[in-house]
Amino acid sequence: MKHFSTFLAILLLITSCGNNEETQIQVGKDVSEVTTVPKLFWRPTPFEKKLKGAVIVASLKGNVRVINLFESNESDKNNAKPTTLKAGEIVLQGSTIVSGKNSEVDLLFTNGTSAKIGSNSKLTISAIWQKDFQESKRKVADINEETSPTRIDLDLNIGDLIVDVKKLKKESSFRVKSPLGVAGIRGTQFRIFSENEKVELSVLKGEVSFWDQKNEENKITNSEKLVIESDIEPILKPLNPKEKQTIQRKITSVKKSIETYDLSNLADKLGTKATRTQPVKEIKQTLEKIKEQNLKDKKKLNTEITSLKNELKKEKELIKKYKEAAETQITVLKNNIEQLEKQKQEIQKRHEAEIGGFMDNYNAKLQSIRREVIRADAAGYKRGIDEMLARQQGGFRKQ
Repeated sequence: MKHFSTFLAILLLITSCGNNEETQIQVGKDVSEVTTVPKLFWRPTPFEKKLKGAVIVASLKGNVRVINLFESNESDKNNAKPTTLKAGEIVLQGSTIVSGKNSEVDLLFTNGTSAKIGSNSKLTISAIWQKDFQESKRKVADINEETSPTRIDLDLNIGDLIVDVKKLKKESSFRVKSPLGVAGIRGTQFRIFSENEKVELSVLKGEVSFWDQKNEENKITNSEKLVIESDIEPILKPLNPKEKQTIQRKITSVKKSIETYDLSNLADKLGTKATRTQPVKEIKQTLEKIKEQNLKDKKKLNTEITSLKNELKKEKELIKKYKEAAETQITVLKNNIEQLEKQKQEIQKRHEAEIGGFMDNYNAKLQSIRREVIRADAAGYKRGIDEMLARQQGGFRKQ
């Protein structure tokens, strides 16, 4: 049913908020085969107040769209209708950003971390949990450490992502999931590229750990690059100068996009003043909307089901009539066949009788003709004898 998947997702989100048990992730193997995963790669859980951060669109170019799971009327974010993203907009947890050809977007997280999404990319903000922080006029570009403890979980389905991560606090975590594994970050400048079952993870500064399909940890440090492909051993190699320049140039471009933002801007976007005081209330409102839509969908579905049942009933009745007509026709044909068979037998008997009578008449006539021939032959023979005797007797008289 429409919205049912979303409803379950939000319920799971609420029920999982207080779960502090050790988490496991699975990358290409059954749960039974997965060993305990280092904490760096755990799926992030909310803080005690369950407050959420946000992502600001600092700048963009080209065709960039967003799919918002919580605002969409669709059943899930994969089927939701995307809307065009604009500079200055806020991207919330559960949203997916999709960039087109020759397009890119610069993002600023409310903890001070910044990122650039390249062209033909798809990135989901799976989670961004953040504690409150004091606003100030201090520029984001001037801080080295994040504004407050934050737990971020991103999912790069495909494309290019460059991130400049502020130094994370002890309670924080930063995770980027890809089709071939999970990257865990503590504060660094890195690039991750995913395409056609291949992932490239390049670290300009700092250190990034990557949990691969074999449930093994790979560490990438300054100026190193890890290449991961399906069913192939990961390859670790140095970054070449061109790759370093590309990452540095794009990070510089992002910094220029966010240079006007200060901590007051982030606090406003974060919603520490008004919009973020009652996250549970927002969820309840969303659930109410989903329930209302579910009722409408249920009513519509029941109407469609009733209509289909009526059509099916008509089809059954029509099939029944066709069947009865066919059975009647078959019966008629059987009767006709029986009658034709009887007629055939009668005609055959009549023909046999006629042939028998004809043969009897023929035989009788033949016998009569034979008798006449015999009589005729006998009479002719007698006349010949009589004539011969007469001639003989006449000769005797002459003598």
